[in-house]
Amino acid sequence: MLGKKNLDCLTRPGRNKMPNEIKLTADFILWERRIYLIKRKYSPFEGCWALPGGHVDERETFYDAAMRELKEETNGEPLNCKYIDTLDSPNRDPRGRYISVVYCGENSEREPIQAMDDAVEVQAFTYGEIFDMYSRGLVAFDHFEVIKTFFEQTT
Repeated sequence: MLGKKNLDCLTRPGRNKMPNEIKLTADFILWERRIYLIKRKYSPFEGCWALPGGHVDERETFYDAAMRELKEETNGEPLNCKYIDTLDSPNRDPRGRYISVVYCGENSEREPIQAMDDAVEVQAFTYGEIFDMYSRGLVAFDHFEVIKTFFEQTT
C-alpha cells in the first residue's frame, strides 16, 4: 500500500505534467554534395534557413509527411531515403511541444529544385556555410544539430 509520502512524490508540481498537445512534424535533408535549405516565409524564424518539413497529417506516416513537405516546399524527389534522427527536446520550438522525425535522401534531379508553398527561397549549402549561418543565428529551430548528425553519419 502506498503511504502519503509516496503519493506526494507522484503529485509534486511539474511532475508527470504533459503539454496540452504534442504536435508531430517531419523534416527532410535533401542533398547532393550540399544540403538544400529553405528560407522560411512565416514565423517562427521567418527569414531563417531550415530543413524542408512540416506537420504530419492525421492519417499520414512521418515518412509520407516528410516526402509531401519536401515536394511542396522544394519540388524535390529524393533517392535512397533513410531515417536520420528524432528531434524531441521539449523547448525546440517556441510555439509549443513539437516532435520531429528527420529523413534524408539524395536529390534525384528529376525535377528542378525551386521554392514553393511556405518557402521564400531554396538554396544548397556546404556544411561550413551552414555552420557560419548557425553561428549568426540564421538557422531555424534545432536543425543545425540534425545536420551535424547527418554529416557525422555520412562522412
